[in-house]
Amino acid sequence: MNASDMTAEKLYQELVNRRVELWCQGKMLRFRAPDDALDPEMMTLLRRFKKDLIAILQRESTPEEDSSRVEPTTVGQQALYFLHLSAPYSPAYNVASACRICTPVDAASVKTSIDLLVQRHESLRTTLEMQSGKLLRRIHQTGKTDFATIDVAGQTDESISAIVKSEYERPFDLETGPLLRVRWLRRADDEQILLIVLHHVVFDAWSLWILQDELFQILAQVSGGDIAKLQSPPATFSDFVTEQKAWVEGPEGEKDWLYWEDELSGKLPNLDLATDFRRPARAEFRGATLRFNLPEHLSTDLRNLAKSLRLTPFALTLSIFKTLLHRVAAQDDVIVGTTTSGRSRSEFNHVIGYFVNSLAVRSNSSDDPTFSDFATQVKSKVLGAIKHQGYPFASIVDRIGRQRNGSGNPIFNVMFGLQKPRFCEVATLLGDDTAEVELGGLRVRPYKMRQQEGQCDLTMELFETEHSFVGTLKYDTDLFSKTTAQRLSDQFMHLCREVVNDPQKRLSEYDLVSPNERQEIMSLSTADTSSSWDGTLAHQWVRQHAESRPDAIAWVCESDQQTYEQLDRASDRISAELTESGVTNGSLVACCFSRCFETASIILGIMKAGAVYVPLDCESPGPRILSLLSSCGAETLITDQPELMSTLESSPIHVIPISRAVDLVTANDELKLANRTEPSSSNAAYILHTSGSTGSAKGVTVSHDAFARHIVSISEVYQLTEDDRVLQFSNLTFDPSLEQMFSAWYAGAMVVARGNELWAPETLWGNVDQHGLTVINLPPAYFQHCGGKVENDEDLSSLRLMILGGDVFPSESVAAWRSRGVKILNAYGPTEAVITATTHEVSPKQSPRSVTPIGRPRPGSRAYVLDHQGRLSPLGAVGRLFLAGPMLADGYWGDAELTRSVFCEDVFDESAEPGVMYDTGDRARWNADGQLEFLGRVDQQIKVDGIRADTSEVESAINAMPDVMRCCVRLHCDGNSDRSGQSELIAWIQPSDCSAFIDEANQEAAIQTKVLGHLRSVLPRYMVPRRIVVVESMPLTASGKIAHRQLPRPAKSDRRTVCQYVEPNNQWQSTLAEIWAEELGVSKVGINDNFFDLGGASLTSLRIITRANDAGLNPNDGPMKPELLFEYQTIAELYEHLGAPELTPCGQS
Repeated sequence: MNASDMTAEKLYQELVNRRVELWCQGKMLRFRAPDDALDPEMMTLLRRFKKDLIAILQRESTPEEDSSRVEPTTVGQQALYFLHLSAPYSPAYNVASACRICTPVDAASVKTSIDLLVQRHESLRTTLEMQSGKLLRRIHQTGKTDFATIDVAGQTDESISAIVKSEYERPFDLETGPLLRVRWLRRADDEQILLIVLHHVVFDAWSLWILQDELFQILAQVSGGDIAKLQSPPATFSDFVTEQKAWVEGPEGEKDWLYWEDELSGKLPNLDLATDFRRPARAEFRGATLRFNLPEHLSTDLRNLAKSLRLTPFALTLSIFKTLLHRVAAQDDVIVGTTTSGRSRSEFNHVIGYFVNSLAVRSNSSDDPTFSDFATQVKSKVLGAIKHQGYPFASIVDRIGRQRNGSGNPIFNVMFGLQKPRFCEVATLLGDDTAEVELGGLRVRPYKMRQQEGQCDLTMELFETEHSFVGTLKYDTDLFSKTTAQRLSDQFMHLCREVVNDPQKRLSEYDLVSPNERQEIMSLSTADTSSSWDGTLAHQWVRQHAESRPDAIAWVCESDQQTYEQLDRASDRISAELTESGVTNGSLVACCFSRCFETASIILGIMKAGAVYVPLDCESPGPRILSLLSSCGAETLITDQPELMSTLESSPIHVIPISRAVDLVTANDELKLANRTEPSSSNAAYILHTSGSTGSAKGVTVSHDAFARHIVSISEVYQLTEDDRVLQFSNLTFDPSLEQMFSAWYAGAMVVARGNELWAPETLWGNVDQHGLTVINLPPAYFQHCGGKVENDEDLSSLRLMILGGDVFPSESVAAWRSRGVKILNAYGPTEAVITATTHEVSPKQSPRSVTPIGRPRPGSRAYVLDHQGRLSPLGAVGRLFLAGPMLADGYWGDAELTRSVFCEDVFDESAEPGVMYDTGDRARWNADGQLEFLGRVDQQIKVDGIRADTSEVESAINAMPDVMRCCVRLHCDGNSDRSGQSELIAWIQPSDCSAFIDEANQEAAIQTKVLGHLRSVLPRYMVPRRIVVVESMPLTASGKIAHRQLPRPAKSDRRTVCQYVEPNNQWQSTLAEIWAEELGVSKVGINDNFFDLGGASLTSLRIITRANDAGLNPNDGPMKPELLFEYQTIAELYEHLGAPELTPCGQS
């Protein structure tokens, strides 16, 4: 080629022959060329004829501003597109690069460099769109760049950080684009911040490295006045899309699929980590990042251990992380996700796009292997996953059929990664924002910013630097607090040390609790010392007050009342009667009568006689009462039951009719005290029967010592004084009844007893107002019924303390009471731990999605959360709750073997004579605030679809509805059903007013639709009950709790979805139901059938919505979008949301 006779026209034709693309961008000439197409001579000619070439291009340019082409998407992009639709305003899938540039650079050069990159990589000028049920990429010939300069001169670091954060978090519109945003923040000539943000659907971490490398190369050339020139990428993202599709559909792809089908066979586990907050109905992908550093010596030890075990650092650290999850979640089958670059050929290493693929690494530790063996297993799983990484994770999800539940990720919800970071990442992770490197002749420093948070519940990433490992723990802030994240990272580092010290231990043998954490746990477990108990027994307090304040009212029952002096004298008469009848120290006196005015005198009289108080439920069947009398060996019975007295006429049991007690209490004759001996503090004070797992009742024996100590301790918690008026509400066979009476008498306060009939709400609050009650203790289910029904003329100003215990805490019902200034305590305590063992004062600041804790142990006692090896569980981890201290029952009456099975030596008591601790059989954990959370029974843990479900959370959501009076949610299993005994979550609901549904054609369907619609808006899908059973009234026990065994059995259903079938009402609903049925592969679809219950998934929703739009079902304001099915999951809900649209003929709008 002769340069001397070269013209612009000849040069242009030569460039075309060499496949060099030329275009104009304003007054600038842009080009894209194959490798070696532009030698130095051609570059010189380009500069020489630049203006002429621009003129030629302008003459030949077409009127079309931006020609474009449409290409397929990968299945990974389709899945990410669906995730974006579920939370379009979340920044979780925004990918960013930020750095400080300390060399003067003009904004025009930066924009020019970005424009060149956009033209170089098709992914940077791509948008997404739906066409005929398919998600496609539109690749624009000329990409638009969202570039802006922001002057931040004189602003503080905090305000600049806020600007950067705001620009990063701005959402992208995937259809209109651009999906690249660049901000140039100029503070001074030598201090500029370059922020580049892209949506993950066209970009990944590897792409970020490519972009950074190429950008600084181009920027150096442009700012130096040179024509930017880089070798063209050897491939395009479209090439990858084509190759991936061919691979998946070919024989190699089928081999990969068979591997994953086998690896993920069976019931897939959901990692059962306890969360600080209840999982929201829809994931919002809000997150935060915690950074941590592994010390250099520990990092060196880990590298050496990896070599000795023939592992990569990734396999070793992943094994440690999995061990931590296995132990903290108490789960053998664990799946953790990780990622690979997804670049199947080296040619793709220089291409920007969304290549990344997720891998599921599954491991099982049910045989409790040694760590070295477990790590070898994990290594094998990692190698298998990598070998078969070509199969897209999104395709695996769809073929396995795991449904997205709207809250959380499919297959795994925790991820792990290890990589060697680049300079800026290292400096940022190490917290050194002054570190500097030269890139393309420019001085560059890192700029700290958090990104891509909340994609998973937890994501741990380790970065292997030259000397140590640096870590980040990204966590979903809708689930976890910063404190919990810090605990997990600390526990991971501690476990790393433990494994390094001995990799041959079995997984169960590692102690997850570090010395510092142990000290913190013991501080939480041990309550402050209670007020000193002077040795006075509980029944003696009444006499003390009778002597000091004889006329103070001690007991009120309906219209009758007793002063302390009268109560003391009446109980003396009862005591004398018992002693004369042969009752001595340790004798058992059973009481089977309805609550009455004489109740207080009888209980006190029994204790004064040195006997043991044994209450029996007079509403129990006769055979049960006789069985309890026989099993405990009571020799005396006080009763008001004629049939029982008749039955026992010929028995050796001495029966005292209640009428005799009435005579004794009301007598005015001179009292003659019989000779009696005061009981020892170690003697039994009472025996209460509780239900046992075998179905037979257990007699819990409590000594005078433990009972008196408890009353002194709990009175301190309740801050009781002689001015208080305390409600005695509980049934006499339940131990709170004793606390309600004796805690008041210890303080010299008044006790007001309710009648035998359960008070209606107006009666309850009327009595609170009438008697000026200051302290009430109610069952939560009863309070839910009464809490919202306070009359306007009842100011309840006397009430200062309300205790709710013995059942699930009604968080929603309590909220309105905080404004009344009433202190509310959530109380917990099994009978074996002597009534109330822990309490928590409910805070107005408590998150509505957090579990209400049961608090801290009462003064003078201890509470431990232990793992299955009997060691302290790490903070935040779920374990078994043990209660310890002097306020425990002696055991079970007449059953030494059962006593030994749950009462054992307190191994954490370092005193000379260690005490006893009691195994409650309850699951609990220490939450982020250092409070105990009750998580249900160990032997009755509820799981729905393999996921732990807290039925109390479902009940709280239902009870929050104004149309519901009360409800009960249980896991129901019908072994005779066609569903092969599959357990289903069932909700029993008692409406506030059943007549509200009388006008409905189908009352059950109306209530079901309303309740399910509400629950789907506030709960994860797996927690929404499969059936709703409406009852006119909820069966209650004598103590005011719901009688679960008396709930009606739900009707059977042979439909694929257990929702009652309701046929479409019009042509619009019928057409959509037909589309659903065809796409979901079911025979028929009702308007209340749930999309996900029928097997719907993300890609299915895309097809259904596209077909619906094509069929004219879209409303007048435009086509429906796939995310609608995510939010409105039944045809009825969607129809109502769209405003009852009519069928629109195709082609019209």
